[in-house]
Amino acid sequence: MKAESHSSTIAAILRQKCPRCRSGAIFRSSIFRGIAKMNEHCPVCDLKFEREEGYFLGAMYISYGLALIFIIGLAGLLWDLLPWSIQKAVIWAVLLFLPAAPLIALFSRVLWIYWTRRLILHHTRDLQLTPRTMTKQENHVTKSVIRAGLVSAHDSVTD
Repeated sequence: MKAESHSSTIAAILRQKCPRCRSGAIFRSSIFRGIAKMNEHCPVCDLKFEREEGYFLGAMYISYGLALIFIIGLAGLLWDLLPWSIQKAVIWAVLLFLPAAPLIALFSRVLWIYWTRRLILHHTRDLQLTPRTMTKQENHVTKSVIRAGLVSAHDSVTD
């Protein structure tokens, strides 16, 4: 693997790299350079990014939270620096936010992929029991997660 694959999680998120290998690109071009198309799989390790139809519905909540933080922060800054009413500052903050909305929506997908992958890895780690103590349901869930391409049999929770 490349040295880049061992980069920190934050750097990999900012560079929109695959959460498994941290080398493959999630998008065909950077989201910071315009509207980007998303790869279906990682070009390096073949991790499937969109797990199922509607998978990125949860990314909307992240996008909403980031938008609120952006708008409230910008409105507060405008209100503090300019002699405007709070209403005028909020309206201008919303208008100034609009060009950043697509960027935030795509970036929230990256955050969603990393967050759900972390949850899945922790769940499968908890299910990595000895075959004698693993229930049929736990065995089925673990095999289903691996079969769906959410994790591979060699994944660890430290990546």
